[in-house]
Amino acid sequence: SEFSFSIINTSGGALGYHPVTAESNAIKYKLCFVLDGIELNVLMDTAFWFMVYRLMVWPSDDNGPKELYEHLLPCLNNKPLSASQADNTDGTVVPAPWMQAPNGADSSLALALYNGGCLLLARKGFSEHQVEYVDVLIKFQLLRMLNHDLS
Repeated sequence: SEFSFSIINTSGGALGYHPVTAESNAIKYKLCFVLDGIELNVLMDTAFWFMVYRLMVWPSDDNGPKELYEHLLPCLNNKPLSASQADNTDGTVVPAPWMQAPNGADSSLALALYNGGCLLLARKGFSEHQVEYVDVLIKFQLLRMLNHDLS
């Protein structure tokens, strides 16, 4: 069996490792970065998880996005980072939308949660248009809730 590993990043220096494009006077990113073709024994390797958690527990210049994206992630699927970036750019892995990074930090993690939901829908076979439709429905429901709260 093969597994996938996904990273959702909405701000910071790590976005430099995500696919990027320039559209309509805006820089847009694929905030979801997906690695496919990972074997179970590699994903269950405690040494990998120790190194990932080390990045969060002891943050420093040596323990940052470069360590994660350039050293740890390529070990998961035995592919160079550039090959995984290309898979994410052309929509081979998942048809994630291109989005602008938030101006401030995503402290509420709402954008990360939204992108996680889009990723799950796409991985379950929803087309890009169906994912956009769910997005419209969620926004409509949020506006209805806001209207109810204000009245």
